[in-house]
Amino acid sequence: MSYPIILCVVAVEALNLVLLWIALRAPISRVARPLVACCGLSGAWGAFVLVIVVPGPAWMTAFTVSVFAVSSVAMAVAIYLATYEEDSHEEGEGGAPSRSPEGPDGGGDREPPWWPEFERELDAYAAQRDRERQPVDC
Repeated sequence: MSYPIILCVVAVEALNLVLLWIALRAPISRVARPLVACCGLSGAWGAFVLVIVVPGPAWMTAFTVSVFAVSSVAMAVAIYLATYEEDSHEEGEGGAPSRSPEGPDGGGDREPPWWPEFERELDAYAAQRDRERQPVDC
């Protein structure tokens, strides 16, 4: 294997690692994330095939195999990140809100844990409002 081919393989693998870093760490859209990772994975595959077809030193084969393995894992993580849906539903986002046992109509027949404290505060507020009311002279 000649030095220009070795230099080409190293450059392609460096570019693949940069693409994988961008796919996993950069703030890009959910659609673009797996596409960028796919470019890195296909480049790693191409470099691996080149090293197999044009026999090179053992360290070059080990290097391309390791970059190909890292690329495969990064592709899986990129797909996971692209398809992962968060549990929280903020305003403006679609989807039905989840029913929790602490929310209204979410706990079945039992009271939510915050209800007794709410009743005490409501009773104290109502008693204070009754004391503050003054009769109006007509």
